[in-house]
This record gives sequence, C-alpha cells and structure tokens, in this order.
Amino acid sequence: MGNAMIAFLIVLGIFMCLWIVALTIVTILENLFMGKLHRYVRGINLLMRYGLIRLGGVDDKEAHRLVLEK
Repeated sequence: MGNAMIAFLIVLGIFMCLWIVALTIVTILENLFMGKLHRYVRGINLLMRYGLIRLGGVDDKEAHRLVLEK
C-alpha cells in the first residue's frame, strides 16, 4: 500500500467520524426541540445503573429487576 492510499484512508476515516458526530448533534438538537430528549437521558441512566449493578456481581435477571424497580 502506498503512502497516498494510507493518507486517503486516514482522511476518509476522519470525514466519516465527523459525519457521525454531525448526525449525532443534529439528532440531539431535533429531539431537544421535539421534547423527546428526556427518553434518551433516561435510557442512558438505566444503562449506567445496569452496568454498575452487574459490576457489583449481581446476575442478569436480578439486575434487570433492580433497574426497572419491579
């Protein structure tokens, strides 16, 4: 692989990352204006709680029950 090919792949990777970031920002802003952002924040909080409970050594069914508070 030549230097030009490696440089092209690096630039392509950077543009792809920037595209993903731009789409993420647009989606967050769209959901913020539509009033749906609280769903994402709640989902992230639930995922963090589930991860911490699982790190504490609890099995998956019990962790699921604790996160959803059933």
